[in-house]
Amino acid sequence: GGGGGGGGEAFYALEFFPPNTPDGARNLISRVDRFGQSASPPLWVDITWCLDNGKTAMETLVAAKAVCGLAVQLHLSCTNLSKEMADGVLDDCIEAGIFSLLILRGDPQHPSTEWTCPDDGFKQAKDLVSYIRRKYGKTFSIAVAGHPGGLP
Repeated sequence: GGGGGGGGEAFYALEFFPPNTPDGARNLISRVDRFGQSASPPLWVDITWCLDNGKTAMETLVAAKAVCGLAVQLHLSCTNLSKEMADGVLDDCIEAGIFSLLILRGDPQHPSTEWTCPDDGFKQAKDLVSYIRRKYGKTFSIAVAGHPGGLP
């Protein structure tokens, strides 16, 4: 068992949106724990962070890590993210012992259909990654979801 997929072993990860209610949180952690106890647990659990659910996303990651004993990853979008907000999220990650990030540009903030960058924000995932590396060095393990040929 085990493995990180490097030796040809199959593996999977799970992505969740943070719950909206305390009952939803208990339900989600219960489900994640069942996956963690399975014969083939996920390699990690990913929780999507956005402006609307930031605190809940962090709490869910901390619970998944503590209760279920699974590796966790924060899914961080550039959408409406300023440098100050990024620092707050990243400092919260360090405090919670979360050092794995999935960075992406993200979709336009609903209900808008146009993606806009805040004045003090990040236009693309690579801009956020560069910022994190400059400010935090190698504190975080970073994966990127992107378009190899540029954004469509």
